[in-house]
Amino acid sequence: MISAGHPDRRRSAPGTAGGSASAPVRVAWPAVTTVLGLAAAVGAVTTAGGAALLVTRAAVLVVLVLSVAAVLGILVLVAFGVSADDGRRGRLLDLAAGAAALWAVASAVTAVLLYLGEAPSGSSAAFGPGLVSFVLDVETGRSWLIGAVAAALLSAVLVAVRSARGVAVLLMLSAAAVIPVALQSPAPGDSIAAQRTVIAAGLVQLLALGAWTGELATAQAIGAPIRRGSALACFLAVLVAVGAALPVLAADGAASPMAMVGAAAVGVAGVLGVLGGGRRLPAFRGAQLVLLAVGTGLGAAAAVTRGVPPVPARSTPAAILTGEPLPPRPGLFALLGAWQPDPLWLVVCVALLAGYALIARTSPGWPALRSCSWVVGVLLLAWLTNGAPAVYQEVLFGAHLMEHVALLLVVPLLLAGGAPRRLLASSRTGSGSAAGGMSALLDSRALRAVARPAPAAAVATVALIALYGSGVLRWTVDGAVGAEASSAACLAVGAVLVQALIEPSVSGRRTIGVAAVLLAVESGGAVALAVGSSLLLPDWFGAMGWGTDALAAQRGAALGSWILAAVPTLLLLLRALRTSRTAGSSLARPGTASA
Repeated sequence: MISAGHPDRRRSAPGTAGGSASAPVRVAWPAVTTVLGLAAAVGAVTTAGGAALLVTRAAVLVVLVLSVAAVLGILVLVAFGVSADDGRRGRLLDLAAGAAALWAVASAVTAVLLYLGEAPSGSSAAFGPGLVSFVLDVETGRSWLIGAVAAALLSAVLVAVRSARGVAVLLMLSAAAVIPVALQSPAPGDSIAAQRTVIAAGLVQLLALGAWTGELATAQAIGAPIRRGSALACFLAVLVAVGAALPVLAADGAASPMAMVGAAAVGVAGVLGVLGGGRRLPAFRGAQLVLLAVGTGLGAAAAVTRGVPPVPARSTPAAILTGEPLPPRPGLFALLGAWQPDPLWLVVCVALLAGYALIARTSPGWPALRSCSWVVGVLLLAWLTNGAPAVYQEVLFGAHLMEHVALLLVVPLLLAGGAPRRLLASSRTGSGSAAGGMSALLDSRALRAVARPAPAAAVATVALIALYGSGVLRWTVDGAVGAEASSAACLAVGAVLVQALIEPSVSGRRTIGVAAVLLAVESGGAVALAVGSSLLLPDWFGAMGWGTDALAAQRGAALGSWILAAVPTLLLLLRALRTSRTAGSSLARPGTASA
């Protein structure tokens, strides 16, 4: 994200790659951003007549968001913009560790402040046990405790990790550590579908706002310009501009004027970033930081002063279980027109399409069929997570099962047809670029150890058994986190499985055996589900009030899911047979043994 050498900067000493080992990291802009954010939050809550406890909560939330921004922004800079021999690299990672520690403290303080709002007086004997019960037994307190522990562990690891692959992994872990903060976004009483949309919108906003604000402030602090035309910088700026509006839209008209003004400030900053983020204009970036700080402060004030909306009466079984009435009966038009937006998966799909297109431009002669396979896979992923499967997976067992099977086998097979690893290897990008970093991560020893046919097939089998043969099934339907986590887990496990079965370096016979066993396991599971007399999760799927035989629907879903799983597995098996036959015929020809 930052340019090591720029025409209008002094030339650095040899071996420093654009930065002196003793170059100081100025803290002026991070301090200004923090002060402005705190002033906006405290001023807004005070003007609204908030009590001292609300003022404190708003201030702590600003510190928390800016700490997250510092960690994400620094890791983005170090991963994609600071060379390995730059003297500032270690100093920046140390600052990220300190910011993560502050993040942990702010999360813990937030949990205590939330408890103080409902707790007995501090002199009461029940105060201490009540606090322990709040952070262990109450969902809100437990989320903040998990967030504090995750940030503390992240801080400890940041002190030790310095390698490029380690930084890439930490960037993903830091994004995952933001999830407990995003879980606080929905209002009490929201339906499961609304919670999923609001949490995803909050997570996208936090990640985009954090990475962009932290990257801007850090780049200003170390006096390095953002590289002209940086695709990642422009993508972050677009996410900031769009992500600012997501929580307001997800609130469905219930957003306060304070929240809308804050979202407008953040959105304007994102638009400015899109228009001029690739230019070295310190004053321009300063204006963006001011807008981002003010927007962050107003957003924190709106979050702590938000009222609790009335919960509508729920009389039908589906409304009691899911928070909203049943969708229309599934049919062709219902399946094509049903829509449940999930901002997180939409952003993932846009990033996959844009990243593939940008890297394919650097690979002359890249086959069009490969690109088509990738595009179809991404579009299918978008439909599964935002279309009819997302709408019906909470109320119909068949939709739930077939969505997971499609994410496990169909989508990964289509994405594998795009040959992303081969594209990364053939692209004309340097090792310090995003493509180079991703290629190095995919070629890591840890991933290669897992991406073998037998272990990958075993993990996929265990994952499906855990999803549908244990209490995990209820977790995946009665909450937004379980639904998102199960979708992500199926996609990740499926990607590793398909990659292991098409890996050219693996023995063809081994791949054939694993694919055949996998097909047998799929058939056995489908038969067991089809002839079984017990209904999975009867108090959920059997109580929705469709007026149909839930057990018969489950048996039909078993047949449909078997077809959906067997077709990709058969294709993988046929490919392995063809590869093995080709390799055998090549060895049989004279003079080809050494090929």
